[in-house]
Amino acid sequence: MKNAIVASLFALAVASCGGGGGGGSGGGSGHLRISMTDAPFAHDIVASARIKVSAIRVHHDAQSDSGFMTLAGVTDLELDLLDLQNGLTAELVNASLPAGTYGQIRLVVEEATLELTNGNIYSTGLGNLTLTSTGTSGLKLFVDPPIEVTSGVTSSLLLDFDLAKSFHAIPANDALNATKYHLMPVVRVTNQTTTGEIRGTITEDDGAGGQAAVEAATIHILPPGETDPANSVATTGSDVDGHYAVLGLAAGSFDVLAIKDPKQGSVLGVDVVAGNATTVDVVIE
Repeated sequence: MKNAIVASLFALAVASCGGGGGGGSGGGSGHLRISMTDAPFAHDIVASARIKVSAIRVHHDAQSDSGFMTLAGVTDLELDLLDLQNGLTAELVNASLPAGTYGQIRLVVEEATLELTNGNIYSTGLGNLTLTSTGTSGLKLFVDPPIEVTSGVTSSLLLDFDLAKSFHAIPANDALNATKYHLMPVVRVTNQTTTGEIRGTITEDDGAGGQAAVEAATIHILPPGETDPANSVATTGSDVDGHYAVLGLAAGSFDVLAIKDPKQGSVLGVDVVAGNATTVDVVIE
């Protein structure tokens, strides 16, 4: 399993944005930083999951549909989502925008390629991976609550791709040998200034009285009392050292479930505080 350690990836500094304008929130302009991370699915069968982002548009809530602005400089950003795990992010853009509130982003994904560990490759170029309208009008991402861009201040959003819900194998019962895949991106949008994190290590009994790190476990962040992984708020995978991190979680209480078939373990009632990282280590058995 590929686990590249990337300190900074595809960083862009953008001085202005194209398209319509409009004032708001006291006038002037602030900055909006948009970053991306990844929550991988079927962690032990994926070798790479690459996408090409050709445009990012944001909507000024004070305006009608004409309020969409295309951010300058975002052209053919190529990202391997498996490089963006365990707290690593890629800065997509840092743009100057008119002050005001922004409640919607449109992410235009032009191409995608999924490579599995058995060597099977699915891509838009080969025709065995299909996209939704993300390649034309763009994937609609709603920011709830809308983010406020204030004059002279940088606000930050995190886009978290959830591959467990984004790549759909056809037929669904044989992901390793699927005929094709359909990409319907599910992206969680969070305001990094008002959210917290959960980080920790997944381990298991090493048979000699100690604990061994578990690589490629899938970690599910669940609402309190929820036991079905399909209803997780967010998911991620553990790296070769058993480490994991989930960013952009709303303040509140969560249950943490770690699974590597046939083993699993959980920690219940984990409190997340905005602006802080909560450490949660899980032992599976």
